[in-house]
Amino acid sequence: MFCFANAKPIRSSVFLMIRQLICDAPQTPPAPCAPQDRTLQERVEKFLVGSNIPALRRLSVSIEGDVVSLDGEVSTFYEKQMAVQFTSRVAGVVRISDRISVRAYEPRRDSLHSAGRPRLGTPGVYAG
Repeated sequence: MFCFANAKPIRSSVFLMIRQLICDAPQTPPAPCAPQDRTLQERVEKFLVGSNIPALRRLSVSIEGDVVSLDGEVSTFYEKQMAVQFTSRVAGVVRISDRISVRAYEPRRDSLHSAGRPRLGTPGVYAG
């Protein structure tokens, strides 16, 4: 007959084995630019260059560990969002650091709003 008084709890022995495996494992820092990082960078760049949004072709891509960093400037938040979406679709991308800035909006100046002609609707200006 089995005696429960002398038996060790299973949970504690499993915990000790896992703890020993984790603590005794050699800790090696990741290489600064491993060959697989270079191919991942090339794949992300190729994906962005192949997009139909011209602003994405001017972005720079760098890899640090498992983080893909996107740098550059775009005209709209839509283009910024598309850059992150396109990058996330590339196989091997784990995390993305979005360092893309959006240019300040500048209103279009056309012939109606040129400096030499008054705008309609301005007080004291009447259409003739």
